[in-house]
Amino acid sequence: MTSKQREILFENECYFNNVANIFGDAPITVSYHIEIAPDEEISVKGYELTISPTEALKLIANPKLIEVFD
Repeated sequence: MTSKQREILFENECYFNNVANIFGDAPITVSYHIEIAPDEEISVKGYELTISPTEALKLIANPKLIEVFD
């Protein structure tokens, strides 16, 4: 996981909790978006992360398990 993806992981802890309660453990993709115009956003390359909510919450609870590479 890149340092940018790690940042996204920790920024979305509440989201992962909600998704895990609603959809279970199906993998989801989270990313960082910037607004380029009203009602138009683009995702920032390198910030995308596809992970199951359960796995994400395990990594958030145990950050030492995260291997970061850039």
